[in-house]
Amino acid sequence: MGKGKGPTKEELEFIYALIPIQSNASIIDELIDAGFPKRETQSITSRRKEYSAAKKALEIQLKREIDPVIVKHKLEHFKSLCETLYYFVEEDSLDNVRIKHYDDGTCDYTLNNGNGAVLSHEQYTAVVIGKVELAREGIPAFDMKCLLNHLIADYPDMNKIEKWVANNPYEFMQRVITLLQRGTFIGTCPVCEKW
Repeated sequence: MGKGKGPTKEELEFIYALIPIQSNASIIDELIDAGFPKRETQSITSRRKEYSAAKKALEIQLKREIDPVIVKHKLEHFKSLCETLYYFVEEDSLDNVRIKHYDDGTCDYTLNNGNGAVLSHEQYTAVVIGKVELAREGIPAFDMKCLLNHLIADYPDMNKIEKWVANNPYEFMQRVITLLQRGTFIGTCPVCEKW
């Protein structure tokens, strides 16, 4: 006898809702009554194992999320990452930049910092790459590694910063400032991977 089709998402949700309160035989009866395909006891036993493993994993994650010590460490870690990000930006750096797009696909960046300098894409890219290089020089290697892990988790296309900056320096700076304003990060790094 061949293997039957696996349960749908809806069927799994139905089964998982019954696991804590009903026997395998009762769950099979409930499935049939609800219009789902008849399942063998072995199938429900497998779902019980999955349910138990998922429940334990979620309980551990929930404890991590509400543990005051971990919460404090996360906040400190996020603050440290933000401090590291500040190496990439000057105060109001994007507020002082205006972009003018041309029909041929090129653009100029006007810096409204008092002198109104107009920079080509290549010139503005060089400015931003200069900020990245200064950041790399000023940020300890371990801190930079942590920051990059979080940046790539948030923006997978940023795995090569210099290449990414060369293609779109303004958007790179927008993303950095967005992260600074948000003050939280996704993904993990060597500091937070066990939280």
